[in-house]
Parts: sequence; C-alpha cells; structure tokens
Amino acid sequence: MAANPIEIPHPPEKPSSADAAPGHVVCTALLFAATAALGGIAVALWHRRTLAQLRKETGTNPEIFPAEEDADEQ
Repeated sequence: MAANPIEIPHPPEKPSSADAAPGHVVCTALLFAATAALGGIAVALWHRRTLAQLRKETGTNPEIFPAEEDADEQ
C-alpha cells in the first residue's frame, strides 16, 4: 500500500504594490496629505500659544529683523 501525500493548501497570493488599484494609491496619498496638513496646523497653533505666553511674561515683543535705523548705524 502506497501512502497518499498530504496536500497543504497554499494561501492566496497577495497582489504586489505594482498591482494595487489606482484608487488605493490616491486614497493613501490623500490620507498622508491630510495628516501632514493637520500636523502642520497643530504645530503652528502650539507655537503661537507658546510665543504669546513668552511675550506676556517678558512684556516685550522682540523683533526678528533689525530696525532700519539700526542697520544704518552699523
């Protein structure tokens, strides 16, 4: 009597990234763009609040660029 070989079912093959539907690529790109935009807005609001608190504590509004008369004196 010969032994019957056991057949193991193979899992279905996953499509490669090249075979991905264009809709999924667009959806993923939109998700990444929305996440980046929301993250940028959150950072801007966070730093705005922090800068406002620093200005309130020091009582001054520091200038980023020197005044024109300061540039003429140098």
